[in-house]
Amino acid sequence: MNEEDRQKIDLYCDIAVGNINIINLWPKLVENKIFNIDDVNISTWKKNFDKKETVRNIWLTIKTRGPSAFQGLLLSLRQSSHEELADLLDKHAENSLINSLKLCNDDYYRNIKEALYPLKIKVKKGDKFSSSPHEVIKCYQMRSKPRGLVLIITNIDFKFGIDKSRWSATQDQANLKKMFEEMGFFVEMHCNLTGQEIKDCVTSFSRRKELLNVDSCFIIVSSHGNGPGRKGEEDCTEISGVDNYTDQIPHGYTKVFCSDVIDCFTSEACPYLAGKPKIFIFQLCRGNKTQTKTITTSKIMPKQVTDLSEDYMPGNNSNVKIKKKVIRNYSDMLIAYATLPGHVAFRNNVIGSWFILIFCEVFMNHAYKDHVCDLFKIIDSRLRKVTTTEIYCQTISLECKGFHKYCYINPGVFE
Repeated sequence: MNEEDRQKIDLYCDIAVGNINIINLWPKLVENKIFNIDDVNISTWKKNFDKKETVRNIWLTIKTRGPSAFQGLLLSLRQSSHEELADLLDKHAENSLINSLKLCNDDYYRNIKEALYPLKIKVKKGDKFSSSPHEVIKCYQMRSKPRGLVLIITNIDFKFGIDKSRWSATQDQANLKKMFEEMGFFVEMHCNLTGQEIKDCVTSFSRRKELLNVDSCFIIVSSHGNGPGRKGEEDCTEISGVDNYTDQIPHGYTKVFCSDVIDCFTSEACPYLAGKPKIFIFQLCRGNKTQTKTITTSKIMPKQVTDLSEDYMPGNNSNVKIKKKVIRNYSDMLIAYATLPGHVAFRNNVIGSWFILIFCEVFMNHAYKDHVCDLFKIIDSRLRKVTTTEIYCQTISLECKGFHKYCYINPGVFE
């Protein structure tokens, strides 16, 4: 197999693993002589055919199966009802691969509606710690190694509920993991959790002792979502567990709301992060309404609005005296929702959600020099340029709870 075809297989690995029905595909791979029935790996694979890691191993092993294996793969995909993936590799992959190398990642958002190739994660690193440009506003401490902990919860397979599976979220998950690791964070990932498992996972994460010795925390939840679900809380969005609406649980599923996640990181519930920036990302639909573009006739274009911390508490050190002081319970929190209350959040069915794609693109290209609040302004300014059928659009919703300092991530810069 030539190097270009190997690159295509690598490039679309995550998308393939998230979408392939290996039970349907495997017989065709054997029939088209990509694999022989006496291959040494087959006995191991067949024991775990339902595992994503097995599908990944089979997919990547195709690169070693000879010069005609790529064409055999395309034929096998078409014969097993994987035409879209075959088209992705065959019709578009060559141009997409070339474009992905030529196209500046900083312009990726312009093509995310129809894009068929994944975002290439490459974080731009800084060469010094950023300082506050303002005399009064200070900076959050962001110097620890790792820089912070990141919790990523991604619900993809809703086979037991009425919601459709979100296979392209596999790409979101991979992009987020690679980006945060390149920026110097420790990443913890969980996939396909029920409502109760989401609550348990977030609670357990908020009590990790490692949070004491890092300077920040990101909590990212990607799933289906529902509109307001709590009486008196119009802006309270429910997060769908993979058991949502299923009739297989005798007592029904456990509801979990965005506010439940946030409440686990108050100063009282999570003292290890008191005074430190806590950033929440919710990639969810928040209702069924779609936002439409409005044409204005106005001729006047509006303007685009887009050092160490005193609070920093060192790690375990018996010689350091900690001065007690009163702190606010809800503070140092920045909460970003992919869409407005009551509205849907769009995604590309191949490469991922609009919001997470632009989030990764902006953070990897600009976090080395811009603070977090400005990064979200850039994200929304780019998201407003993305529309579907030139009618529908999406607006992020940003909420600050005492997020009162500049927050520079300083990727790649360590003491």
